[in-house]
Amino acid sequence: DADARTVTVEGSLSGRNSCYTAELESAEYDAVEDVFDVNVRSFEDRDEDEMCASVITEIEYRVVASFDGGLPGRTRVRHNAETVAEAVPDIDTED
Repeated sequence: DADARTVTVEGSLSGRNSCYTAELESAEYDAVEDVFDVNVRSFEDRDEDEMCASVITEIEYRVVASFDGGLPGRTRVRHNAETVAEAVPDIDTED
């Protein structure tokens, strides 16, 4: 969103059982490379005595970041440190 200067990253990653969840491990802007890096990780979040169903779990997430001075030139998304997507802003220019 060019007017609001926000970047929204939505996606999903897998967990090995029903106790897996996702967390934003890092979200950093590199001004030199003009890249916004987002890393989301999955991890097992359960108590010692908690049982988890043995199913592959789809974990959805949404990250919204605001920027001063314009949008980053590129956004890179990683799941558990592995790059899964890269995008450049879709800015409409009308003269």
